[in-house]
Amino acid sequence: MKIYEIYQQVSPSIVTITTFDQHGNGHEGSGIGTSYEELFTTKKGFTKVDEAKLFAETAGCDWLSVAAGSFHGAIAANTKHLKKPEARLDIEHIAALYQATGNMPLVLHGGSGIPDDQFGRCAVEGVSKFNIFTEYNMALSNAMAASLATGNKGGLKVLVDSKEACKELVKHKIRTVNPKGLRVI
Repeated sequence: MKIYEIYQQVSPSIVTITTFDQHGNGHEGSGIGTSYEELFTTKKGFTKVDEAKLFAETAGCDWLSVAAGSFHGAIAANTKHLKKPEARLDIEHIAALYQATGNMPLVLHGGSGIPDDQFGRCAVEGVSKFNIFTEYNMALSNAMAASLATGNKGGLKVLVDSKEACKELVKHKIRTVNPKGLRVI
């Protein structure tokens, strides 16, 4: 079966929400005017278990990116001052996706800002790759701003000063998904 034939059978099940107002209402994508709580409760935009199963059986891929409560990307510049809703994961849904796909490794987009307890649990339930660019970028940006605030003007010095913050974030995430420090080959 060719990819476009699979696509015709598997309906798009992704909702793009990138900005929220102070009431938690979305302002972009197909969930316009829908609160995060409503999206989470109704699972609107979640990867459907039956579609994931079909895709895994027919696409011949090595992993599957899934939607199970996280949201993607940073808040728009004009709403940065507003609190970003804390995303959370439907761990049972992730486990069901993992089982339905024959234990295919899952990928979590929008992993930034997921509470540590959920971040660690989803690793146990089948997520093998976590995309945390927004959180990493924020750590880098904040560390660069702090370095510049001390009077550093050289780009290399600012980057060297920022390296530790990025390293600590990555180490924290690794410890969260692998608390016993097991070596993975």
